[in-house]
Amino acid sequence: MAFNRLHMLLHFTAVFFLLYYRITTAFRRKDVVSPLLWALCTIAELIFTFFWVLTQSFRWRPVSRSVSPENIPGDEELPGVDVFIPTADPAKEPTVEEMNTVLSSLALEYPAEKVGVYLSDDGGSPVTLYAVKEAGCFAKVWVPFCKEYGINSRCPEIYFSSLAEEERIYRDEKFEADEKEIKRKYEAMKNNIERFGLHKDNSRVLKYRSARVEIILDGKDDGEGFRLPLLVCLSRTKTVGSSPVQSRQRQFPCSRLRINQQQSLFVDLRLRHVLQRPNHRLNKRCASFSIPPFRALWDLFSSSKFSTISAKMISTTTNPDLLSRLSGVEWMG
Repeated sequence: MAFNRLHMLLHFTAVFFLLYYRITTAFRRKDVVSPLLWALCTIAELIFTFFWVLTQSFRWRPVSRSVSPENIPGDEELPGVDVFIPTADPAKEPTVEEMNTVLSSLALEYPAEKVGVYLSDDGGSPVTLYAVKEAGCFAKVWVPFCKEYGINSRCPEIYFSSLAEEERIYRDEKFEADEKEIKRKYEAMKNNIERFGLHKDNSRVLKYRSARVEIILDGKDDGEGFRLPLLVCLSRTKTVGSSPVQSRQRQFPCSRLRINQQQSLFVDLRLRHVLQRPNHRLNKRCASFSIPPFRALWDLFSSSKFSTISAKMISTTTNPDLLSRLSGVEWMG
């Protein structure tokens, strides 16, 4: 601390004499130097001195902190993390790049049971749904590979490029064999997505469609002792009367989605994202739900009213056990 204050004193002395020279000499100079230029230089040095003084607090009273690894909470105490990935048009947002974002999110260095990845498809394009299913299959080999070998570049496109060459050197034969197999499956996934998207009907943006909620990965054990995060593909309703403003408002009607161990979904949202009625008295109030997952998601993305649906209205890829729980709706003012 004493050395820091001595360093400040030396700088302050030099700055003080410089400013003293500037100010006192300005009234005695009779040479050809313009008084305006002299004044501008003096003002600039005053400004720099002011900013220098603002940065000296950490030198005057430096703070030293120690790290206590034993105080780091365990995995069971960490909060849940939900990752929302929006997409709208495969022509403007390449599908393969979107899937790399999905795979990077699934491979987060975080407890898998506390991570949920939600792909919000505002375009309803068939190629996006096909691609996220392909990405879900590839994640079953990519995520274990990253965590087994401590891969830092969790984006497949980056990892297999020249930007991550240092991660692939000084490895054993088992790693090289696994990496070769992973790369082969990644290239196959890319080719399948690109081939599927070549068809014009598969890459189009659907202007009129019903809501779609599909669970790609259910967040459970894969049977081999490894658990992947939850992966959900969401697509809201688009009708003839939908305006661009309503489209933007309903793109993300929920700020938090979490399926906990009791298989209940808790949604925190603003009613203005769901109730498209400007004069409604609850327009600016919050709502808290504890209802079955697919019932809640379907109602949020399909209609401004909460209606009763059956399991047949949900995609066949969903878990029917999740539809059996219904604990009511509670409005919170």
